[in-house]
Amino acid sequence: MFQTFCLGFQSGGFQLTLLRIAGEFGISAGAVGVFVAIQFSAVIVFPLALGWLSDRIGKKIVLLFFSGLCVLSCIIIIALPFVYAFAAGIFLLGAGLALCESNSGAAIADAFPGKQEKYMNYVQAFFCLGATVGPLVSDRVMSLDYTWRVVFVMTGAVYALAFIQYLFAKFDKPAQTDEQTQAANGKPPYNLLLKPVFICLIIAITVYVAVETGVAFFLDYLFTDLFNAPQLSAAAIAMFWLSMMISRFIFGIFGKNGKTVTVYAFLLITGFILVITLMQSPAAALVCCFVIGFVHGPVWPNIVGLASREYPAYTGLAAGAMSAASGLGGATSPVLMGLLADRFNITTSFVVFAFVSVIGFTVMMGYMRLTKRRAETQTDIC
Repeated sequence: MFQTFCLGFQSGGFQLTLLRIAGEFGISAGAVGVFVAIQFSAVIVFPLALGWLSDRIGKKIVLLFFSGLCVLSCIIIIALPFVYAFAAGIFLLGAGLALCESNSGAAIADAFPGKQEKYMNYVQAFFCLGATVGPLVSDRVMSLDYTWRVVFVMTGAVYALAFIQYLFAKFDKPAQTDEQTQAANGKPPYNLLLKPVFICLIIAITVYVAVETGVAFFLDYLFTDLFNAPQLSAAAIAMFWLSMMISRFIFGIFGKNGKTVTVYAFLLITGFILVITLMQSPAAALVCCFVIGFVHGPVWPNIVGLASREYPAYTGLAAGAMSAASGLGGATSPVLMGLLADRFNITTSFVVFAFVSVIGFTVMMGYMRLTKRRAETQTDIC
């Protein structure tokens, strides 16, 4: 849980610093989305290439190494005041964050087989808590005349604490199966990721993260440009993540049909993003940020939980693939959001991404049909 809190803290704080980073390096507010894309490009490459590693050598070793990498990357960002050093540091930070997140999720799946979605919602609620606290703390600290680099000082500090926590933590192992033995001794079975059911989940989580990242990273831009209320930017980001935290706790306790909830959440996301672009009042827009965050809440934990159910013997590989797909969505959306904002306006960016969410609805409907057909086939065989 502390690991996901750290990840959320960095994400929320980074979202608030984008305009300040753009000012220091002399680039446009839209072009600064490239930095977000650099971080998420590492999230694509490293989990897909190394997600299987924890199935072989254990999740604790992987978490120790990559939490240490998070600390090192923050030191690079803090110590070297050059745009290329920042790009390199943010790339390494993305790699560390991605492997920490995917392996902590895989560890949850190992510890609670059959209840993955329930506990994923609980754990990811702490991501939202970190993302809620991150912009508020960052905004307060930067108001004391500290530069945006203080966000990465705090991020490095919390990941140093996470490293210490992993040193003393014990990790559950899944029940040993023939597949698990092959995972320990053979090559990573990437062909499993090409099955239609898994492809649906990959597309769904790519779309989800694209929309979530686009909205979260450009709320500052929206409140500055559309509502002329930059003083509310930190509150808007915090409201978005606070409501997501509440939502995940609720679905962790009461949520049962994760597939159905996920399907219709995509439609609700579309509707409420369109609503916020039509608002005139900044105060009403803040309330809408809360609602948008709430409907986002259960989607990511449910999709990752469903993926781990598909391949319980390869939770590291499955979680790595989900993280890589998340990285793809997160890498492309800020660039596209920024280009649309520069070419047209920020409202256009939000409208386009509202309709991108419909793709998530479509593929999740396909996933439900495929799993229903598979269940019927197995019943006929029995």
